[in-house]
Amino acid sequence: MLSEKDISMRSSEKRDLVVKEVIKPLMKKAGFKCKRTDWWKELEDGFLFVHMKNSQFSGATTGSHFCFQFSASYKDELRDKVEKQWLYNQMSCMEEALFLPYCGYLAPNRTASGYRIDGYKNYLPTDVSVEEIMTQIREDFKIYIMPEIEVVKNVCDFKLLMTNKKKRFHEKDVRLLRFYSVMHQICCTDSNLELAMRSFEQFELTDEDIRSHYEWLSVIAGNSSLPHLDARPFIEKVLLEK
Repeated sequence: MLSEKDISMRSSEKRDLVVKEVIKPLMKKAGFKCKRTDWWKELEDGFLFVHMKNSQFSGATTGSHFCFQFSASYKDELRDKVEKQWLYNQMSCMEEALFLPYCGYLAPNRTASGYRIDGYKNYLPTDVSVEEIMTQIREDFKIYIMPEIEVVKNVCDFKLLMTNKKKRFHEKDVRLLRFYSVMHQICCTDSNLELAMRSFEQFELTDEDIRSHYEWLSVIAGNSSLPHLDARPFIEKVLLEK
């Protein structure tokens, strides 16, 4: 049940509370310095960076969307103040999803692009408990993210970690979840069948693979802004016409 505190809070205020009460203490404990929503830690030969990126699509109907970008640079690569280096690392960073089970696709309060607080579902506003989102993100960081980040001692360590993490996108379970996520987004009209068939080829899945975890599709739908949509009939058309 929502408390009076939750009801009075905007999604952006809940996000800010997550930063203040969860992220900043965890980062400080791990030896990171902070300026607003940027964190950095000196390594043997460079710096490790964490930047919280707010989506331009955040709003009253969409909710507050944000993710965390992790990157590293050698000291002689710094192009500005250390807290601004993330700007130059955006093409060589990884996001928190790569640390999470199933890359976060089956977790509540998440979309393919990161965390989501509130927003509309089936055209009606939602109001996620601030305690719920704080607990979720605290567990994500304490259990899955910080243990791997804290062992990074130099830039090479980080690059190796990122290389290994990015391989997760090619694991069959994650490819299947990515496919389901795309299908849920485009299943509203048969005019998207051609696009869906190209996606089928892109993800390199068999018919058996796709039919093996329709319960995951239901979870993805439930976490979306349109949980009433059932993409299974649409997917079956794709399998029939491919």
